[in-house]
Amino acid sequence: MRLLTILLIAFFTINCSESKDLSENTTNTQKESEVVEAKLIQKKSHNKAGKELPGAGDYYLILEGEEVFVKIMESKVTAEELDFFLNKTANFEIVRGEGLWDTDDPNVQSRIGPYVAILSIKN
Repeated sequence: MRLLTILLIAFFTINCSESKDLSENTTNTQKESEVVEAKLIQKKSHNKAGKELPGAGDYYLILEGEEVFVKIMESKVTAEELDFFLNKTANFEIVRGEGLWDTDDPNVQSRIGPYVAILSIKN
């Protein structure tokens, strides 16, 4: 009986310390922001059949020679603020991400891939 008690205590002690290590790792994986010089553009969206969707379109940053989707719902700037910088080069504070573009709900159909969230515009 005494051996069983010691084993249970050891088991719970090891599990608790592993849980603590896991939570420490997740806080270290938070995304860091960076300031980049990029051009902001807007492109019309199309559905799977190639039909143009209504509305002004989506924002993209031309960053390191590639067009990267701007995820407005994670950004701290509004579409109205971005309109002022449309087709202009500016310094943007961004956070890079990978995942769903149109929603945060994995049960909803969405475009997927690399994106940026704009935290601020430095000019």
